[in-house]
Amino acid sequence: MAGCNFPLRHELPTPTVEGATRTPFLPLTPSPEPQDTLEPSETPDARTYFEKYVYPALYTVAEERREEKAQEDPDFWHRVDRELNTNRVNFVILGLGSEGLLTDSMQVLSLDITKGEIRVIAVPRGVSAPEVSRYEGVVSTHMANQAHIHGGMPLTERMLEDATGLSCDFAMLVDMEFLSRAVENVFGNGLEVCIPWEIDDVNMGYFPAGLQTLNGDEILAVSRARYYGTYFNRDSVQQFVLKAMLRRARTEFTSGTLNAASFLTNALIFFEREQREGSMETNFNPSLIFNLAGQLVREIATGGAGGEASGFGMPVFCARYEFSTENNWDSDNTTRRRPIGGNPDANDLVADYWFSSRSEVKDFLGGVISGTGFEQESEICGLSE
Repeated sequence: MAGCNFPLRHELPTPTVEGATRTPFLPLTPSPEPQDTLEPSETPDARTYFEKYVYPALYTVAEERREEKAQEDPDFWHRVDRELNTNRVNFVILGLGSEGLLTDSMQVLSLDITKGEIRVIAVPRGVSAPEVSRYEGVVSTHMANQAHIHGGMPLTERMLEDATGLSCDFAMLVDMEFLSRAVENVFGNGLEVCIPWEIDDVNMGYFPAGLQTLNGDEILAVSRARYYGTYFNRDSVQQFVLKAMLRRARTEFTSGTLNAASFLTNALIFFEREQREGSMETNFNPSLIFNLAGQLVREIATGGAGGEASGFGMPVFCARYEFSTENNWDSDNTTRRRPIGGNPDANDLVADYWFSSRSEVKDFLGGVISGTGFEQESEICGLSE
């Protein structure tokens, strides 16, 4: 991938004609032979479906939810960076571990609607979260992956917003098997993914580095494997899997209008069933996404090309990141960490505990931090996007 700033087609200004003044009625007089004249015409709307329908709808809802949360919580705009969130819609994917209690996977996907780019930030499961201890009224240390079991989605949102400065606009909690079911039902039980390094895990098996097509169970295995390396390795592989899913979706969306509509319909049916069966929890009304997807299906099926060559304007997975942490204890062996220089006893956790992680996230989203984090896709797997 040459870079993240893929050009999008933007709406061109519509030509206008200066208003003509009316003249009084005059007797007919000889006139020259009529000449062909070119009437001004409107410039076709060159925006893609996602630019016209999806991004504006999501951003409107995100803005409304932010203002609602700000009215209920006077600290909201202290922990959420208003400028950083402008023209961004943020999605949070929380994945439960094998015990079904702890959110061992926490990925924040931030979509820049002006560029059609997604950047993803992994929040380390083992970083200490003082918000949890204060919620429980205890002095013992809690990790970030314990926020949901203690305080549900509201406490998890607060902790993630403190840590990143990003608003949790659309958050979704799923069980461990959700990923394998998604690959089976939406991607035909076969997803091409770049494995960035060799995985030889005592529990999850062996997977060589390189481009591979894996079924649902195998995708879940590589996403859970951690005993061959560290939690950072596991978080990183999960980000490669997320990018593979979006890349496959873009491929489906560039294979014709009927194929795009069929793929989106299958995804819609899957998510509706998962929501109905209670295998996912959200901080938003899922009907919003279902209605938006249904509208998109109808538009794609009946509206012609609409940006087919560019996947109807689907966003590009641009870069990945995980903010830095340091040892939070005297022992070098502990997995419990803290953001660099953070003081867990500070009154203002935003300013004095999470300040380094927030700064890193801001630099990452702003392109200050070089690289995409997906370099192995071209170096090892030969992928160009």
